[in-house]
Amino acid sequence: MSEVIKYNKIDLTNINYTKPTNQQNAYYGGIDYNKNTFLIQTSRLTIQSIKDKIITVSVGTDDFSFYDCIVKLDDHNLASTYKNSNEWFNKELPMDVLENMYRRMSKPFKKGEIPLLDLKLPTKPKCQVYDQSNKAIDITDIVEGSTIIGILNIKGLKFLKRDYYCEMSLSQIKITNPIEKRLSNKCLIDDEELNNYDYEVFDEEVIQNSKQKIELTNQIKNIEQDIQNNQKQLESLKQKLKNLN
Repeated sequence: MSEVIKYNKIDLTNINYTKPTNQQNAYYGGIDYNKNTFLIQTSRLTIQSIKDKIITVSVGTDDFSFYDCIVKLDDHNLASTYKNSNEWFNKELPMDVLENMYRRMSKPFKKGEIPLLDLKLPTKPKCQVYDQSNKAIDITDIVEGSTIIGILNIKGLKFLKRDYYCEMSLSQIKITNPIEKRLSNKCLIDDEELNNYDYEVFDEEVIQNSKQKIELTNQIKNIEQDIQNNQKQLESLKQKLKNLN
Protein backbone atom coordinates (compact mmCIF):
# COMPACT_ATOMS: atom_id res chain seq x y z
CA MET A 1 0.00 0.00 0.00
CA SER A 2 1.37 3.42 -0.98
CA GLU A 3 2.19 5.84 1.80
CA VAL A 4 0.26 9.10 1.96
CA ILE A 5 2.58 12.11 2.34
CA LYS A 6 1.31 15.14 4.22
CA TYR A 7 1.63 18.27 2.10
CA ASN A 8 4.14 19.89 4.48
CA LYS A 9 6.39 16.79 4.55
CA ILE A 10 7.06 16.47 0.81
CA ASP A 11 10.70 16.15 -0.24
CA LEU A 12 10.96 17.27 -3.86
CA THR A 13 14.09 15.14 -4.37
CA ASN A 14 11.94 12.02 -3.92
CA ILE A 15 9.79 12.87 -6.95
CA ASN A 16 10.60 10.84 -10.08
CA TYR A 17 9.48 11.40 -13.68
CA THR A 18 9.27 8.86 -16.50
CA LYS A 19 9.93 9.78 -20.12
CA PRO A 20 6.66 10.76 -21.86
CA THR A 21 5.32 8.31 -24.43
CA ASN A 22 2.57 8.60 -27.03
CA GLN A 23 -0.80 7.68 -25.51
CA GLN A 24 -2.87 8.32 -28.69
CA ASN A 25 -4.47 11.57 -27.57
CA ALA A 26 -1.41 12.96 -25.73
CA TYR A 27 2.13 12.30 -24.64
CA TYR A 28 2.15 11.17 -21.05
CA GLY A 29 4.90 10.64 -18.49
CA GLY A 30 4.18 9.24 -15.03
CA ILE A 31 5.22 10.74 -11.68
CA ASP A 32 6.00 8.69 -8.58
CA TYR A 33 7.29 9.39 -5.07
CA ASN A 34 10.08 7.07 -3.97
CA LYS A 35 8.84 4.56 -6.58
CA ASN A 36 5.35 4.58 -5.03
CA THR A 37 2.08 6.21 -6.03
CA PHE A 38 2.36 9.93 -5.24
CA LEU A 39 -0.42 10.63 -2.73
CA ILE A 40 -0.64 13.98 -0.90
CA GLN A 41 -2.84 14.75 2.11
CA THR A 42 -4.13 18.31 1.89
CA SER A 43 -4.70 20.84 4.61
CA ARG A 44 -8.28 21.78 5.57
CA LEU A 45 -9.94 23.30 2.53
CA THR A 46 -13.29 25.02 2.00
CA ILE A 47 -15.39 24.10 -1.02
CA GLN A 48 -16.32 27.17 -3.06
CA SER A 49 -18.01 25.45 -5.99
CA ILE A 50 -18.65 22.05 -7.56
CA LYS A 51 -19.00 21.88 -11.33
CA ASP A 52 -18.82 18.78 -13.49
CA LYS A 53 -15.60 17.01 -12.45
CA ILE A 54 -13.99 20.02 -10.74
CA ILE A 55 -14.17 21.02 -7.08
CA THR A 56 -12.88 24.55 -6.49
CA VAL A 57 -11.54 25.01 -2.97
CA SER A 58 -9.98 27.82 -0.94
CA VAL A 59 -7.23 27.51 1.64
CA GLY A 60 -7.42 28.94 5.16
CA THR A 61 -7.46 32.73 5.45
CA ASP A 62 -4.37 32.72 7.67
CA ASP A 63 -2.52 29.66 6.32
CA PHE A 64 -1.42 29.49 2.69
CA SER A 65 1.03 26.63 3.25
CA PHE A 66 -0.88 24.08 1.14
CA TYR A 67 -1.16 26.57 -1.71
CA ASP A 68 2.59 27.17 -1.38
CA CYS A 69 3.12 23.39 -1.61
CA ILE A 70 1.26 23.28 -4.93
CA VAL A 71 3.26 26.27 -6.21
CA LYS A 72 6.50 24.45 -5.38
CA LEU A 73 5.23 21.32 -7.15
CA ASP A 74 4.37 23.41 -10.23
CA ASP A 75 7.85 24.96 -10.20
CA HIS A 76 9.44 21.53 -9.82
CA ASN A 77 7.44 20.18 -12.78
CA LEU A 78 8.63 23.10 -14.90
CA ALA A 79 12.25 22.73 -13.83
CA SER A 80 12.19 18.98 -14.49
CA THR A 81 10.67 19.46 -17.96
CA TYR A 82 13.35 22.02 -18.79
CA LYS A 83 16.11 19.75 -17.49
CA ASN A 84 14.87 16.71 -19.43
CA SER A 85 13.57 18.39 -22.60
CA ASN A 86 16.43 17.10 -24.79
CA GLU A 87 15.96 13.53 -23.56
CA TRP A 88 12.18 13.65 -23.70
CA PHE A 89 11.56 15.59 -26.94
CA ASN A 90 14.93 15.70 -28.75
CA LYS A 91 14.89 19.48 -28.55
CA GLU A 92 16.01 22.00 -25.95
CA LEU A 93 13.01 24.02 -24.82
CA PRO A 94 13.67 27.45 -23.23
CA MET A 95 12.26 27.98 -19.76
CA ASP A 96 10.24 31.05 -20.79
CA VAL A 97 8.55 29.02 -23.54
CA LEU A 98 7.74 26.21 -21.11
CA GLU A 99 6.30 28.70 -18.62
CA ASN A 100 3.91 29.93 -21.31
CA MET A 101 2.86 26.36 -22.15
CA TYR A 102 2.50 24.95 -18.63
CA ARG A 103 -0.99 25.06 -17.09
CA ARG A 104 -0.33 25.57 -13.41
CA MET A 105 -2.35 23.85 -10.72
CA SER A 106 -1.83 26.96 -8.57
CA LYS A 107 -3.96 29.91 -9.68
CA PRO A 108 -2.41 33.38 -9.29
CA PHE A 109 -4.26 35.67 -6.90
CA LYS A 110 -4.20 39.35 -5.99
CA LYS A 111 -3.12 40.85 -2.70
CA GLY A 112 -5.92 40.63 -0.17
CA GLU A 113 -7.54 37.64 -1.90
CA ILE A 114 -7.59 34.00 -0.78
CA PRO A 115 -5.94 31.44 -3.11
CA LEU A 116 -8.24 29.05 -4.97
CA LEU A 117 -7.39 25.60 -6.34
CA ASP A 118 -9.26 23.42 -8.82
CA LEU A 119 -9.23 19.75 -7.77
CA LYS A 120 -10.36 17.14 -10.27
CA LEU A 121 -12.71 14.28 -9.46
CA PRO A 122 -11.65 11.03 -11.16
CA THR A 123 -13.97 9.19 -13.51
CA LYS A 124 -12.73 5.69 -12.59
CA PRO A 125 -12.39 4.66 -9.87
CA LYS A 126 -14.72 7.14 -8.23
CA CYS A 127 -13.50 9.32 -5.38
CA GLN A 128 -14.22 7.84 -1.94
CA VAL A 129 -16.05 10.26 0.36
CA TYR A 130 -16.39 10.03 4.16
CA ASP A 131 -18.19 12.01 6.85
CA GLN A 132 -16.87 13.10 10.27
CA SER A 133 -17.29 9.56 11.61
CA ASN A 134 -15.36 8.01 8.70
CA LYS A 135 -18.62 6.61 7.34
CA ALA A 136 -18.73 6.28 3.55
CA ILE A 137 -21.18 8.72 1.96
CA ASP A 138 -22.07 9.75 -1.58
CA ILE A 139 -20.25 12.47 -3.49
CA THR A 140 -23.56 14.30 -3.83
CA ASP A 141 -23.59 14.85 -0.05
CA ILE A 142 -20.85 17.43 -0.46
CA VAL A 143 -22.12 21.02 -0.57
CA GLU A 144 -20.55 24.42 -1.10
CA GLY A 145 -19.09 25.71 2.16
CA SER A 146 -18.11 22.24 3.38
CA THR A 147 -14.70 21.94 5.00
CA ILE A 148 -12.75 18.96 3.73
CA ILE A 149 -9.40 17.20 3.86
CA GLY A 150 -8.46 15.35 0.70
CA ILE A 151 -5.98 12.87 -0.71
CA LEU A 152 -4.54 14.03 -4.02
CA ASN A 153 -3.14 11.50 -6.48
CA ILE A 154 -0.37 13.18 -8.51
CA LYS A 155 -0.31 10.99 -11.61
CA GLY A 156 1.95 12.49 -14.25
CA LEU A 157 2.59 15.15 -16.88
CA LYS A 158 0.30 15.21 -19.92
CA PHE A 159 1.69 16.97 -23.01
CA LEU A 160 -0.75 18.22 -25.60
CA LYS A 161 -0.02 20.01 -28.86
CA ARG A 162 -0.08 23.53 -27.47
CA ASP A 163 0.36 23.14 -23.72
CA TYR A 164 0.87 20.65 -20.90
CA TYR A 165 -0.20 20.13 -17.32
CA CYS A 166 0.17 17.92 -14.26
CA GLU A 167 -2.60 15.34 -14.13
CA MET A 168 -3.96 14.88 -10.62
CA SER A 169 -7.25 13.87 -9.02
CA LEU A 170 -8.88 13.42 -5.63
CA SER A 171 -8.70 9.83 -4.38
CA GLN A 172 -10.46 10.48 -1.07
CA ILE A 173 -12.39 13.27 0.62
CA LYS A 174 -13.28 13.58 4.29
CA ILE A 175 -15.84 16.19 5.33
CA THR A 176 -14.82 17.72 8.65
CA ASN A 177 -17.92 19.79 9.35
CA PRO A 178 -21.62 18.78 9.57
CA ILE A 179 -23.54 18.35 6.31
CA GLU A 180 -26.52 20.71 6.16
CA LYS A 181 -28.17 19.58 2.94
CA ARG A 182 -27.75 17.30 -0.04
CA LEU A 183 -26.97 18.28 -3.56
CA SER A 184 -28.98 17.01 -6.48
CA ASN A 185 -28.57 13.29 -7.15
CA LYS A 186 -27.44 14.14 -10.68
CA CYS A 187 -24.12 12.51 -11.51
CA LEU A 188 -21.23 14.98 -11.34
CA ILE A 189 -18.82 12.89 -13.39
CA ASP A 190 -18.42 13.39 -17.12
CA ASP A 191 -17.25 10.16 -18.73
CA GLU A 192 -16.74 11.70 -22.16
CA GLU A 193 -13.29 10.86 -23.52
CA LEU A 194 -11.07 13.16 -25.57
CA ASN A 195 -11.03 12.52 -29.30
CA ASN A 196 -7.99 10.52 -30.30
CA TYR A 197 -5.54 12.24 -32.59
CA ASP A 198 -1.86 11.93 -33.36
CA TYR A 199 0.63 14.78 -33.43
CA GLU A 200 4.14 15.80 -32.59
CA VAL A 201 4.25 16.87 -28.97
CA PHE A 202 4.85 20.61 -28.65
CA ASP A 203 4.28 21.59 -32.29
CA GLU A 204 7.24 23.60 -33.64
CA GLU A 205 4.94 26.38 -34.87
CA VAL A 206 3.54 26.75 -31.34
CA ILE A 207 7.05 26.98 -29.90
CA GLN A 208 8.12 29.58 -32.46
CA ASN A 209 4.94 31.61 -31.91
CA SER A 210 5.58 31.56 -28.17
CA LYS A 211 9.17 32.71 -28.68
CA GLN A 212 8.01 35.50 -31.01
CA LYS A 213 5.42 36.68 -28.49
CA ILE A 214 8.10 36.87 -25.80
CA GLU A 215 10.48 38.76 -28.12
CA LEU A 216 7.77 41.24 -29.20
CA THR A 217 6.72 41.79 -25.57
CA ASN A 218 10.33 42.57 -24.63
CA GLN A 219 10.73 44.91 -27.63
CA ILE A 220 7.56 46.77 -26.67
CA LYS A 221 8.82 47.17 -23.09
CA ASN A 222 12.15 48.51 -24.34
CA ILE A 223 10.50 51.00 -26.70
CA GLU A 224 8.13 52.17 -23.98
CA GLN A 225 11.10 52.67 -21.67
CA ASP A 226 12.93 54.65 -24.37
CA ILE A 227 9.84 56.82 -24.87
CA GLN A 228 9.70 57.50 -21.13
CA ASN A 229 13.40 58.40 -21.04
CA ASN A 230 13.04 60.66 -24.12
CA GLN A 231 10.02 62.31 -22.57
CA LYS A 232 12.01 63.08 -19.41
CA GLN A 233 14.88 64.43 -21.51
CA LEU A 234 12.45 66.55 -23.54
CA GLU A 235 10.91 68.04 -20.41
CA SER A 236 14.38 68.80 -19.03
CA LEU A 237 15.41 70.59 -22.24
CA LYS A 238 12.16 72.57 -22.26
CA GLN A 239 12.80 73.63 -18.69
CA LYS A 240 16.36 74.75 -19.55
CA LEU A 241 15.04 76.77 -22.50
CA LYS A 242 12.39 78.35 -20.28
CA ASN A 243 15.04 79.34 -17.74
CA LEU A 244 17.04 81.10 -20.46
CA ASN A 245 14.10 83.26 -21.51
